[in-house]
Amino acid sequence: MRTAKMTNITRTTWAAAATFALVASSNGNPIVTPALAYYGGASAPTSAHMSAGMLLATAGTGVIAVAPPEGVRTPDNAALIYVRYWQTVPGDFLREIRDAHKFDAAWEPDEALTAKLAAHQGLVAGVLRAASIDKADWGVELELGFDALLPHLAPVRQTQSLLDADALRLLKSGDQMAAAERLSAMFRISDHTGRDVLISSLVGAAMGKAASQRVLELIEAGRVTPAMAKTILQGVRAIDRDDLYNFRECLVIEEWMVAEHMATQFRGADAGKKFAEMMRGFDENNAALDGLERLSEKELAAELGKARGYYVRVREAWDGPDALKQLGELESMPKDALARQFGRAIPALAASFVKARRSYEDARDRLAAVEKALVELAAK
Repeated sequence: MRTAKMTNITRTTWAAAATFALVASSNGNPIVTPALAYYGGASAPTSAHMSAGMLLATAGTGVIAVAPPEGVRTPDNAALIYVRYWQTVPGDFLREIRDAHKFDAAWEPDEALTAKLAAHQGLVAGVLRAASIDKADWGVELELGFDALLPHLAPVRQTQSLLDADALRLLKSGDQMAAAERLSAMFRISDHTGRDVLISSLVGAAMGKAASQRVLELIEAGRVTPAMAKTILQGVRAIDRDDLYNFRECLVIEEWMVAEHMATQFRGADAGKKFAEMMRGFDENNAALDGLERLSEKELAAELGKARGYYVRVREAWDGPDALKQLGELESMPKDALARQFGRAIPALAASFVKARRSYEDARDRLAAVEKALVELAAK
């Protein structure tokens, strides 16, 4: 990879919150773009640095990252890079992209959106660098159980819309390989998303399915070349297939949240009442909560502890030869039978693992189909 030489641009302090790197553009002319966090000065970043960084994040069409000095660690957590670049654009920018974008075979960005995408290639370049990193740790506070915040899930989906829209813009202008890079990154971002808890797995799977469908439509329309197929294939194969979108591990986490963590959150003689009030905040008509209000702290903890057996059965079914059928049989058990076998809290708490399994299988099958199509096309 060709890198540019650092030069003395100005004597202005480089700011940690809005850092710059001098890089070479495709025609050899130097341009200034945001880089990964680098702070080489003695003074704190100023509002001028921040404003400059916000402007620079919207500049440029292609970025060649500058190799850092020998011995300097390069970032190894994609999540931090995504967040850094999200912060360089107004809060409503990604939402505007999402609202304008459609995962539809006939959809193309209009003139206004095309201009907006072209003006924010610094953001796209940052996202592409983040997508190229294997690890993504969003720092989810699992110790908070179901109260753990997941603020990254909305912007990652919006970012996938950004990449998809930009890929279509580039295809229309004839820049096929740049479009392929964005399509490839859509798969990597889906893998970065499917972590931590079950809702993250569901979002990651939906993103993987959407990316697969887009590429299959483009292949069908004859818009993907063999060279493009090779690039996109790298993103598809970067997805961890041992535990696709971390579904199985998230089942273990879900069990812990219900059977152990939740029991520590409701204290005192009215623990059952507090638990029922919390659950009715999600569904005020949840009849499965009837009777739980009278449970003491010890009694509620015992009922929640019994839920562990339910999650063991869910994992056994998940790993079985006919997962959907077995999960369906488990979920279709009468509520009183569920309560007797797995505790009175389970009818009120258990998520639909049939729906989760369908989401998993849809993503798995669509990924297999797009990988097969790309391999065949890349061989031509």
